[in-house]
Amino acid sequence: MLGSAAATRYARKVGLKAIEQRTLALAARLRDRLRPLPGVRVLDRGPRLAALVTFDVEGWQPQPFKEAMDARGINSALSFREFAQFDFADKDVEWCLRLSPHYYNTEEEVDHVADAVADLAGRGVTMTATKTRATEPRRSNARHHLSGRAGAVRERP
Repeated sequence: MLGSAAATRYARKVGLKAIEQRTLALAARLRDRLRPLPGVRVLDRGPRLAALVTFDVEGWQPQPFKEAMDARGINSALSFREFAQFDFADKDVEWCLRLSPHYYNTEEEVDHVADAVADLAGRGVTMTATKTRATEPRRSNARHHLSGRAGAVRERP
């Protein structure tokens, strides 16, 4: 409860309009970086997009892709067709990864996440007889936070 009160006070101090503008700009930057990547399809549609960025990656299964992002210190959330029957059917996808930059993130953090997606999309997955596994991602000292449902790119100490 105390954490929610502190977060509310902080958001009011920053200003809700400023937060909206910042998060929308960072999400647009992330979409712009993801769109041209081979094998990556940004799924967001509509006249006014939110600060939630969704995409799928050709050649990857959902859990190995998320685990590869987690291994790079990028938290995210998976969504599956059963969560959005009509939307996913229209887009012909079975799953997507969800990312949402927050107002406290930097452009460099957003770029880092886009670079990680580009690297992983270029690698694809290695198929074995018993399972699908992601190729070993490079480790970084930086920790970037993309919280699941709210989602955010944030460097952690």
